[in-house]
Amino acid sequence: MRPALLPLLVLLLALAACSSDRESSHRVQESGPTAAAVHQPATESNRATMPARTYQKPGDDELRKRLSKLEYDVTQRDGTERPHDNRYWDFFEPGLYVDVVTGEPLFLSVDKFESTCGWPCFAKAAPGVTLVENRDEEGGYTRIEVRSPHGDSHLGHLFFDGPKELGGRRY
Repeated sequence: MRPALLPLLVLLLALAACSSDRESSHRVQESGPTAAAVHQPATESNRATMPARTYQKPGDDELRKRLSKLEYDVTQRDGTERPHDNRYWDFFEPGLYVDVVTGEPLFLSVDKFESTCGWPCFAKAAPGVTLVENRDEEGGYTRIEVRSPHGDSHLGHLFFDGPKELGGRRY
């Protein structure tokens, strides 16, 4: 396991402007191997308006069909993707990062920051999202593993060396 791996191959970036005349501006759009929620670009003014929805983890057979080998390995077997060689480590477009397994919201792009570790890094979870944190003692030292709340997807680890002005956390 590597620091702050937030394997955002595990996460799809949901981008796009939606019509403003609908109460719910969320729709499902096919993006790669999974469907992701499309939403208005994330800004400070809409941080508190996360979609209300129920998220369920598909069965293992469905996940094996739908996810790439790397996505499955990272999310279901606590694997690690290579640093500096993943889709989102240097991607900074506005939007919402969601779990590739369930589509549940995880992070907003406004909380993403540049890091030299080679994986995407966030200062905090999206509003209303409580990430699961587990004690991880693999590798001979203690860390905090981070998982998605509904899909139980492995997202990486939490470190306390993030920018102090953003709270000091690095997901």
